[in-house]
Amino acid sequence: GTGEAEVRCFSVFNGKLYAGTQPNGKVYSSPDGSSWTPVLSLTGETYVHSLSVFNGKLYAGTLPNGKVYSTADGTSWTPVLSGTGESAIVSLSAFNGKLYAGTSPSGKVYSTADGASWTPVLSGTGESVIRSLSAFNGKLYAGTQPNGKVYSTSDGVNWTPVLSGTGETEIHSFSAFNGKLYAGTFPNARVYSTSDGAN
Repeated sequence: GTGEAEVRCFSVFNGKLYAGTQPNGKVYSSPDGSSWTPVLSLTGETYVHSLSVFNGKLYAGTLPNGKVYSTADGTSWTPVLSGTGESAIVSLSAFNGKLYAGTSPSGKVYSTADGASWTPVLSGTGESVIRSLSAFNGKLYAGTQPNGKVYSTSDGVNWTPVLSGTGETEIHSFSAFNGKLYAGTFPNARVYSTSDGAN
């Protein structure tokens, strides 16, 4: 055993599968899905909440210090985002040449074009967590908590609420399938779908 309690996220990068864990905030890699090697540890973080590939690098979002680490080789990691005042980087997604990071507890989204300089592009929604991010049909979607809303943007700057009032508190996950975007919720385990991002 790894001594970890939970595998929070997966990502495929350079022919290997990567897994982010808690409560020791590690990243493991595997070339075959069977044998695993720790490649990120001892950061002082307890959760690796999110993993995403962008511009030839793998990025990892953490808790409780809200950092993003990046690696070009899967072994050597560098902190590239910190000091935002956020405690968690809950979600990561690439969209239109930029990488986006969703945070907690202020429910912000940051973006970067180079993986080093980050800009807040969504804030002040009244939401505390950007639980999920996903690109679909030329737009980026953000799922929130505690009011279970979905926001969308076509330019990464101007955001529009496109789903609310469902009675759900969290939009936990997104997946595109057969021309539709699907959103999975909590606490009633509902699935919502849209083909145009609005209805």
